[in-house]
Amino acid sequence: MSAIAWDNHPALGAGAPRRRRVGQGTSSAAVMRGSRVDAPSNASAGTGSVRLTRRGRAVVIVLASILALGAGLSAQRAMADGPADAVPVVARTVAAGETLWAIAGEVAGPGQDIRDVVDRIAEVNGLDGVELQAGQQILVPAQS
Repeated sequence: MSAIAWDNHPALGAGAPRRRRVGQGTSSAAVMRGSRVDAPSNASAGTGSVRLTRRGRAVVIVLASILALGAGLSAQRAMADGPADAVPVVARTVAAGETLWAIAGEVAGPGQDIRDVVDRIAEVNGLDGVELQAGQQILVPAQS
């Protein structure tokens, strides 16, 4: 193995390249210390600047495009929930002995679950439970 070393040897002239074989009286570390191969001539020490090659710039652009595409596609999946559909209601005064279940049974359509109607009436009126009092005004879904 050989390396080129830059020496100020009088026979070769100042700064002239000279071939030295590693193992002929010098070690590879000594050859590299004496050479300018390990330090590029246009690099200044401590600048910390980064230069990208054409391929490096292409990789950065492709990665940025993939990230932007992923962010764009994930943003399209977000959907807002709108208000619930309006339900036509009728005001009703609770008679003595009437229960919410009885009223829901009268209002429920064919094939409709009475439990869902009870929940809907309680939600529309802001009721915590199913307790009603005689003379209380409630809103019930209109029969269609």
